[in-house]
Amino acid sequence: MPLEKNISNNIKGKKKKISKNKIFIILMVVGCMMGSFSHTAFSSIFELIMKQFSLSAGEAQLMTSIYSMTIGITTILSVFLTKNINRKVLFLGAMFVFGSGVLFTAISFNYVLILTGRVFQAIGSGIILTLSQVVLLSSFSKQKTGLVMGIYGFMLNLSSALAPVITIMLVKKISWQTIMWWILIMSVFVIFLTWFKCHRRKKTHYENYDEKENINLYSCEKSKMSANCTLENCSGKQDLKENKFFKQTNLTGNFCRYFNSLRLFLYQKIIGLFKNFDIISFLFSSISVIFLMLACMSIRDISVKDINYWQKNLTADEFVKISEYAILKVVLYSCISIVFILIFISRQKKMKNPYIRLELFKNKRFMAVVVTSIFIYGIMMGTALWFPVYINRMTGAGMERAGYIMLPGAVIMAVSSVLGGWLYQKYGIRLLYAISICSFILAFITRNVVPIWVMYSFRSIGIGAIMMPMTAWGMKEIKKEYYSDGTAIICSLRTIAGALGTAIASILV
Repeated sequence: MPLEKNISNNIKGKKKKISKNKIFIILMVVGCMMGSFSHTAFSSIFELIMKQFSLSAGEAQLMTSIYSMTIGITTILSVFLTKNINRKVLFLGAMFVFGSGVLFTAISFNYVLILTGRVFQAIGSGIILTLSQVVLLSSFSKQKTGLVMGIYGFMLNLSSALAPVITIMLVKKISWQTIMWWILIMSVFVIFLTWFKCHRRKKTHYENYDEKENINLYSCEKSKMSANCTLENCSGKQDLKENKFFKQTNLTGNFCRYFNSLRLFLYQKIIGLFKNFDIISFLFSSISVIFLMLACMSIRDISVKDINYWQKNLTADEFVKISEYAILKVVLYSCISIVFILIFISRQKKMKNPYIRLELFKNKRFMAVVVTSIFIYGIMMGTALWFPVYINRMTGAGMERAGYIMLPGAVIMAVSSVLGGWLYQKYGIRLLYAISICSFILAFITRNVVPIWVMYSFRSIGIGAIMMPMTAWGMKEIKKEYYSDGTAIICSLRTIAGALGTAIASILV
């Protein structure tokens, strides 16, 4: 009987472990959805914030720019964090940082607090975004990752699609700070659930001793009073376990033990952790990303300045000088970025343990995914800016009505992400590439024939069907220990592509 109980307890323990991992994955996806929801919701209330704090267009643009820059830098930092920190601890820390950013935004009474909140939100969201993809890719078999990533994309796209509609409806009745308070409450709820449901508590010395005693007692019963283990010995050990003197320790001993544990934790987990941190490589890569994004934003500034300066009735010579200065900034930022990228690449080639495994670019499949991701994400972000303006010019609809017109396409993109994952598992990636290309062609050909929401839906199918399954396909030939490198490379380049797509769209607008 004891043996059967022991086996059943082990089975229950295994079930408990599986359920904890599932709960952790669900909570992590919820954290990603919250980051996506807060970013999209915040973007839809820019006009209210500008009026409340009397902000200029440049100051409002900085809130978006600094968020994108921080996301780009954080994804690079996530390579080191995901390799060296426990995933559940890292998720808890990222959620705490994200929640702090939401809190700063909710209590903001000036522009500086809003910017601080945006930075903290971007840090938390960037870490969770990279971590979630690494965990999903490594937790499931390679045959299932396509469908898993499709479901993951469905959840993120759905939160992004519903965020503007929900925010616009709520802002009519409550303040935008109240929405941030609701997001903060959800963040705290996720943190508590992760801590109590997924955190593995370390056993104390006495619990370990009790387990050893139970094993000894069980072995005594199993051996049926063997010569080496008699019932007297077992009862003696039981008495020892129940000895009050053994269980009790004085206050000084407890204090010394906790102090030593804290000292060892600080040294091993924090100081020891950053001894392995290649800060030079991180700085080179971060500077290159920052200047490349500044170049993209300067491209966007050219079109904005064009409108402003023509409205001021400047002469042709003055306008040319200002345009030349803006173009010069783009060239200068791009050159600085290229220099730091080259330095970073040469440093990684010389190192035995590089900060980011750039040899992943030698894999043709991964390279194809990177190029496609840049192209798709640039289209997604660029058209997200271009479509509301296009709808306004064609129909005279305001931003609220434009959001409702674009809602079906956003929901279709979420659904097509799941269908894309299922089709990838059944028929492979080539079919998804064909669907994506045909959808983009249909959106372009039928732009003057079908309603605007239909054209936007074609565009959404082309993006949703390929985005997440393509990531799973690209990671299929990569070792699990390199998932964090591959994910960080893709996420960083996507962020830059999004900034470039937005810049090009602003010029076309």
